[in-house]
Amino acid sequence: MDSTSERTQSEKKSVAFEPGLTASDFKHEEAVMAVLAENTGKVLESEDADVDTWQGRRIGRMKLPLMVDAKWRKWWDLLVCVILLYVATVSIFVICFYGILWIDSPLFWLERCIDVVWLADIVLNFLTSYQRGDRTWEMSLRKCSLRYLLGWFAVDIVSTIPWDIIGYTQEGEDASYWQILRLLRLLRLLKMAKLVRVVESSKLLVRVEVFFCVKYALLRIFLLVVGALFVAHWVACLFYFFAFVQIGIPGVVTWIDDLADASNNFEFYVASLYFSVYTITTIGYGDVTPNTTIERVYTTIIML
Repeated sequence: MDSTSERTQSEKKSVAFEPGLTASDFKHEEAVMAVLAENTGKVLESEDADVDTWQGRRIGRMKLPLMVDAKWRKWWDLLVCVILLYVATVSIFVICFYGILWIDSPLFWLERCIDVVWLADIVLNFLTSYQRGDRTWEMSLRKCSLRYLLGWFAVDIVSTIPWDIIGYTQEGEDASYWQILRLLRLLRLLKMAKLVRVVESSKLLVRVEVFFCVKYALLRIFLLVVGALFVAHWVACLFYFFAFVQIGIPGVVTWIDDLADASNNFEFYVASLYFSVYTITTIGYGDVTPNTTIERVYTTIIML
């Protein structure tokens, strides 16, 4: 091992004995060292590396169960993460503000393409191995499938059902109930943890920190702001949705009906986002307020 690699190893060991260093800081320092080693073309040796021999089944050229750290699987996870970002930003807006999509809408067919990818991901999850508590990989396809079946399968399959197609065939009062069921497609947002896992495993934030020489604390602040913006966006969309599904009910006056200066979805979204931000920040100007019981219940849950 040359002097550069030895120096990096010694720096890595010195981090572990630095006074006042937390476990999170130590993990971050290890990630930085790993990225620096990759940039210099050196591979650090790890004393606790998990070297596991594949002992699964073969079906033709396919090895089962599939390994989650395979190169092609990382690209697939990246595609799923892009879809999750779409769901967290665009899809929730479409569901809440546009109601039932018609088949002549490009968004309708985009949602169908996403459903196909999500169904493929469900199949892959049944065939993918997972890491046990002792850091070894589970090679039993039956156990891998059973673990997914008892875990995320219900969330994935319910969020994949095309509720908008079902609502498209309904008429009258029943149509509003199917619009509410469309919220089940937002259960995909529960898998945002997968996005966090992919970002951590790829050391993306560390690579940004090293490449642009940005302080780690600034990156954490940036992520906190982004997370707050996501939450404000979700609260705003749902605040409009729960009022929108009540429009037309005799004797019910929603906050949308009281908003005289808004005439399109953009203006309604701005008003909803305005309500969301002042509710989250507990400012509470009170010029956009919930009127119905459903709106008040939703607002109470948000404030809790």
